[in-house]
Amino acid sequence: MLRVVKEDKAEWEQKCRWARAQGLPPPDQLPHPDHVTFCYETGLIQINGPATPEAKEAWESVKSELRVSEQGIEAARAYLERTEHRAEDKHLLRKAHAYHRKLLALVPAGWNWREQL
Repeated sequence: MLRVVKEDKAEWEQKCRWARAQGLPPPDQLPHPDHVTFCYETGLIQINGPATPEAKEAWESVKSELRVSEQGIEAARAYLERTEHRAEDKHLLRKAHAYHRKLLALVPAGWNWREQL
């Protein structure tokens, strides 16, 4: 099993490297080779990313929303630092943080929402 996983992962990694070198988007392999790990201690294969087109679409949406949320929080924080702010401004920043935490709760354990594949 380990040999099959390693060979498959190596093949897809090579295809991804070739596509990047050609300036092309990577092949649409699910699960992505970077998401497949093998635990030598337990012998278990773990997938830390989407495995279906529908799951990939949902995952990309969550990642995008997290990036937008994070940028909004940083912009609000910068605004509060350089201006005299009202209690309402602080309240809006707290709400933005709460929304961001709700989005983070959608990220499955072991998955990296900041990944750039």
